[in-house]
Amino acid sequence: MAIVFRASGLGHPCIRKLWYEAVRRLEEPHSGKTMLTFKIGTVLEAVAVEFLQPPWDTWEVRHNSGSQEAEIETVIPVCSNVEIRGHHDIVLRCGENGEWIMGDIKTMNGFAFKQWKKFGTESKYPQYLDQLTIYSAGEYARSLSIRKMAVIALCKDSVDFPLPVDVVDYNEKRLDNLREKAFYISSQTDAPDPGELPSWCCNYCGFQGDPCLYRP
Repeated sequence: MAIVFRASGLGHPCIRKLWYEAVRRLEEPHSGKTMLTFKIGTVLEAVAVEFLQPPWDTWEVRHNSGSQEAEIETVIPVCSNVEIRGHHDIVLRCGENGEWIMGDIKTMNGFAFKQWKKFGTESKYPQYLDQLTIYSAGEYARSLSIRKMAVIALCKDSVDFPLPVDVVDYNEKRLDNLREKAFYISSQTDAPDPGELPSWCCNYCGFQGDPCLYRP
């Protein structure tokens, strides 16, 4: 059975967490509050798609609805028994002749939204660009000649309208780095040392129970 990394998770700074999920195939425990937060994001995705299109905005949007059950899946091979998989949110363009852009809709609280608007995706949330990079390297994205990626932010506390969009260029080197990261993690026989991490990584991590549970 192949070792599978999720496109939505591979950008996470903690390689130990990723090892648990992909190599050990453990599902990260989540509280009811966290699961509710995820569900709200999924529901609001469809709302954002509606308000990106006419008559509210000027984008043409193709929605890959259904989250993990969405019709179009991206599969990026890493080596013979390792791969990266995921389901993109949307592709969008302005006008019939506009270029298609790989898009990801992110719901944020007020603080996160202000930080994102002030500093941009690359500075504050590079993991979002890692996720988009994987989607942009897939077969579906190649069929549309996609070379740009966009994060669309929906603030849950106070909505900005039209929805703000941060567009960046696709970078092949970023994909190479992600594939190397997946290969390294998959080659470890024991849970790897993640090194120094941002505080939020452990604050919101579900792998904080009995450490015996997560031993090889």
